[in-house]
Amino acid sequence: MTSSTYPVTPEVFVSRSQNLVAVGAQTSYQLSITYILAYCLVGIGIYWSVLHGFFLCDDFFLIEKAKELDLVHPWTAVGYFRPLVSVVLLIEYRVWGLNPLGYYLTNIIVHAFNSFLIARIILLFLERLPYVANKELLSFLAGLVFLVMPCHADAVSWIAGRTDVFALFFCLLSFYTFLCFMKTSRARNLIWSLIFFGLGLMSKESIVTYPFIILFTLGFLTTGSRESKELESRMWFIPAAYGALVLGYIILRYVTMGTVVRSLSELAVTSWATTDAGFLIKQVWISLAKILLPVAQWPDTLRSVVVLSDSLWASRIFSLLVLAVMLACAVVLVFMLIPFPNPASRFLKQKRYLNLGCLMMGCFVVALVPVLPWIRQSLQMTPEDRYLYFPSVFAAMGVVIFLHGVLRKTPYVVTVLALTISCYGASLFVANQVWSAASDVSREVLYGTMEAAKKRDVVILNVPEFMKGAYIFPFSLFVALDLFSDGSHLNKVTIVSWQTLHDKGEALEVVDRPDVIIVKLKQGVCGLNGDLALDNRWKAADVRPGGSFQTTLYDVTNFRPQKGYTLRLKEPARNHAILYYDHSKMKLIEHSRANSQ
Repeated sequence: MTSSTYPVTPEVFVSRSQNLVAVGAQTSYQLSITYILAYCLVGIGIYWSVLHGFFLCDDFFLIEKAKELDLVHPWTAVGYFRPLVSVVLLIEYRVWGLNPLGYYLTNIIVHAFNSFLIARIILLFLERLPYVANKELLSFLAGLVFLVMPCHADAVSWIAGRTDVFALFFCLLSFYTFLCFMKTSRARNLIWSLIFFGLGLMSKESIVTYPFIILFTLGFLTTGSRESKELESRMWFIPAAYGALVLGYIILRYVTMGTVVRSLSELAVTSWATTDAGFLIKQVWISLAKILLPVAQWPDTLRSVVVLSDSLWASRIFSLLVLAVMLACAVVLVFMLIPFPNPASRFLKQKRYLNLGCLMMGCFVVALVPVLPWIRQSLQMTPEDRYLYFPSVFAAMGVVIFLHGVLRKTPYVVTVLALTISCYGASLFVANQVWSAASDVSREVLYGTMEAAKKRDVVILNVPEFMKGAYIFPFSLFVALDLFSDGSHLNKVTIVSWQTLHDKGEALEVVDRPDVIIVKLKQGVCGLNGDLALDNRWKAADVRPGGSFQTTLYDVTNFRPQKGYTLRLKEPARNHAILYYDHSKMKLIEHSRANSQ
């Protein structure tokens, strides 16, 4: 008789079980570390050009606030009620100072961790689906899809866009620990979930609809579960706990800031009140298209087909189709949330793929609601794309669920996902080149202006404002000059106009005459700046095409936004240095006007 035929005692059985659990936990830990390292390496690789970038637009305001910040009063340091972001900026500024590398690296690493959390979350969902092989591989690919989505360029490649990245990080931690609570019934997981959600609210207010995601997820977990009665008893208590946390956040926000809504949130409420249903439906479609389709680099004709102009009769039909799909998902969600005792309900509860797909669609819409009015009706890359960072989580998971539900066989799903990731990665690489080019322009304009302002007063003919979806210098050039002057004296800087760019090449042509300067645009459009002689704050000049504009230093005539303008300097500005941006350089007009008429 061999040793294998001897009966196993209870003590041996328990010992072997404990060993298996320990081995499984160690394997899971090692796999998690591998995932994190892989996501970080891929993230750094795909955002490599951004790592060597420079500060842009609101970045200068954030660094200025971080310079003055202390841990005692972090509440409104970034101009909003986002104290957690303020604290992180304070720490980064103490470490990195005015070196943008560290700030970009933080964005990329947190983005990589978000991808890892998505992989762990969808793994928990896949475990509830029948006949799913290679769940770990599929969950890893889902995280990779999220990592390389082109619509994330604005949130990750722009330091000021990090509020969405940080808010999602804590929101995903909350969602993961919530799912662990539903799986293990350990109260500590629920407590951690509430804590992480509170930290997410302290990062950005746009995740305020998260309790509805918890409610929908509870409905999905209840559907077809053996523990459905126990889950149903928790269904209303758990979302109420998250709702109470939102209420506490609103009270704290009011006590700290003296108001509940501010800026974006306040305007969003107004936009919702004045927006019709057709517009909102179209916004949902455009948002989904911007997330799932790498259309920013498509030709304009193809993008117009996806957007569907209001003048086309097809847009009406398409809006109705989108509405029908949304209503169908809403019906399924109702069946998930309310235990109807009828055959239809039992039929739907058996369709796990359908239920999970509708859950992803419902969560996508809920995450999109706070920012929906702000999504531009354009499939080109815009700074508002960062608002899609939270909804894109459910789009990424929905892609994997949809593909597995349709193709069934894992090799087919992996092949399609590999092609999708490659396409996304290529599109994201192109988008990051735009942000890298914008950083180059920002650096050149700042240092070129500083060099000239150290010697005498400066008049700048055109300051780049915007480039293909990337902000450069609206409002922030004077803050940047203060930050980087390092205590040295700078003479006065006056800006004549702001110019949008398509690339960092030829921007304008300057014709220098004894009495006037003729500015001819070579790309983009320009807008005149108000007189900055009285204060160093931006204010737009309301000048119609062909009109004129006067300041204490100069007169502008024959202004045309897409063509240029004519500038005549007044006596106080005759000895000013005249700068303009062109061909990736700040150029100086050497001609002196001290004795000009």
